[in-house]
Amino acid sequence: MTVAAGFPEGLAPGQAGLSRAACVHCAAPLMPGQGEFCCTGCAGAHALVRGLGLDAFYRRREMPAGLLRPAEPGMADPVTTDFAAHARDKGTTPAHLAIGWVLNNRLVTGVIGGPRTTEQWDDYIAALDAPFTADDEALFDRLVAAGHPSTPGYTDPAYPLEGRVSRV
Repeated sequence: MTVAAGFPEGLAPGQAGLSRAACVHCAAPLMPGQGEFCCTGCAGAHALVRGLGLDAFYRRREMPAGLLRPAEPGMADPVTTDFAAHARDKGTTPAHLAIGWVLNNRLVTGVIGGPRTTEQWDDYIAALDAPFTADDEALFDRLVAAGHPSTPGYTDPAYPLEGRVSRV
């Protein structure tokens, strides 16, 4: 199968609401002649998503709004389910827990946030007050083997995973 340049495996222009008039990464409208991406941030994010083997991110556009995992009973992704349950049990949100995980890696020297709304930005800032504990780190270690992408499969050698050094 031929894959349209820049589009995730199995998707081509015109599918899932995508067209050459939309950013390949965020699906924002593009100006004529703008290319595949609306900005350099989306170009970089797209390269990272593809490089980490996380193309499933783009297939979520085919799902009904708000559906982040399979709808059939017994088919829920255990990583997503366990992650959301852990966040709920500690009285925080999955977003706060994820941001805490990124910031808890000593190898990370800076984080680029990409909120689309001021509400998302406010939520990112609120995540800074959410404590990240050794139990949280243990959850991530149990759900995703260190040095591997969260979705099993190909890891592009051009984008090697460097691992993590926990702060807790």
